[in-house]
Amino acid sequence: MKTTSIAKSLGMKQREMAQILGVHPSLYSMFECGKRTLPLAAMQLLSELLQCNEQSAPPDKTNGKTNQQVQNEIQRLLRENEYQRLALHKQYEKTKQQAALIRKRNLIDAYLQNRGAVHPFSKVQAYKVTTPALLETTMLRMELKLEALEREHLHLRSKMSTLKNTLS
Repeated sequence: MKTTSIAKSLGMKQREMAQILGVHPSLYSMFECGKRTLPLAAMQLLSELLQCNEQSAPPDKTNGKTNQQVQNEIQRLLRENEYQRLALHKQYEKTKQQAALIRKRNLIDAYLQNRGAVHPFSKVQAYKVTTPALLETTMLRMELKLEALEREHLHLRSKMSTLKNTLS
């Protein structure tokens, strides 16, 4: 099954392609569906159009950018990715420490309540506003984002490597 029609791959609508080939639009539509064949002259013209398109298309699919421009763009994306990974990792570690602190405070609070002792945490319980479960969820989201950033980093590195190999 075709994912893109021939006309679309050439940047045209089926009606426009039929007009260029000199055939009825319904015939051209059936040709793309595999139900009919085109006249020999139309097939030859279509073949020439496809060859012309292949020769004029940039081989690296970079929308007309030079290899140096593409490399610069990939380098910029790699720097941005690195910054995001470092910032998120720093935030993750801070949240991890906060979760550990809350767990410790909750254990102390529970212990002192079992003993029936009055302690400073019983009057000020602002630390319980953020629950450990909420922090665990936040940390899980951060881990997933870090993983996605790592995959993006590997993908960009691969693109850069491929681009450098095509220049060699």
